[in-house]
Amino acid sequence: RALQRLSKYPMVLLTNTTHLPDGTDLTEGLKKLNVKVQAVKEVKIPGAQGWDFARWTVAFWKLQVFLLTDYEKLIWLDSDATLYRSIDWVFELDGMWAQRDDWFCQLQQPGVCSGLLSLTPNELDFAGLMAYAAQVGGTLARGDQQVISEYYEKVVNMPIHLLDDVDASFGQCT
Repeated sequence: RALQRLSKYPMVLLTNTTHLPDGTDLTEGLKKLNVKVQAVKEVKIPGAQGWDFARWTVAFWKLQVFLLTDYEKLIWLDSDATLYRSIDWVFELDGMWAQRDDWFCQLQQPGVCSGLLSLTPNELDFAGLMAYAAQVGGTLARGDQQVISEYYEKVVNMPIHLLDDVDASFGQCT
């Protein structure tokens, strides 16, 4: 409910779970909160994997957000994100924007973190991301965010803009 209070835009939940442990239908339950539930499937990156964290294999599932072409623009938030104020203003920014990859709170880091990412859904970009991941899979030490960042910088020639640390950072950096 906190996110709903901070935004005028509809919420979409990407999940691989359709029912809660007690059998409750997740879609019906969240519909009452005006949340659209969108089922996701496993996304397998062809070829070798260069990352050490098993959870990054699941993180690639978020690439399916690029398939949500019913929406003009989206802001992806990882499930562990916490908002303290509205981020609706990010919808008004031109191009793609992301949180900085700054887990160690060093400030003004140059890498993209896909924990908060504004994007324009496009099926061709999804296909391009998958093809790029297949080409460079063995070099992907930073998982999905490396694929997204490198694809837009090297293939699309449209680097992702980075939000200021004051606008988006990891919780331990406050």
